[in-house]
Amino acid sequence: MRHDSRPAKGVVSAQFQVNDNQAQQRFELLIADGPLAVAYYRIENGAIVLVPTEVPYEFSGAGFATKLDGVFALVRQRGARVVPKC
Repeated sequence: MRHDSRPAKGVVSAQFQVNDNQAQQRFELLIADGPLAVAYYRIENGAIVLVPTEVPYEFSGAGFATKLDGVFALVRQRGARVVPKC
């Protein structure tokens, strides 16, 4: 796993790209060339523990949190285990 400030290569999920910002321990989904939907995580015993997601208020209810499913594709590519606690 990378631990620098550059986002890791992302995964495109239903026309949206999810990137891993390891410096801030969050997966990011760019919305409309500006705001981000994010899924925060922490590493525990080699597993990626997902904690609450955040979607900008003006986009709540529009399904952007579900588009963060690209997180699971990124984690599968790494062969890591996910523990959702959202």
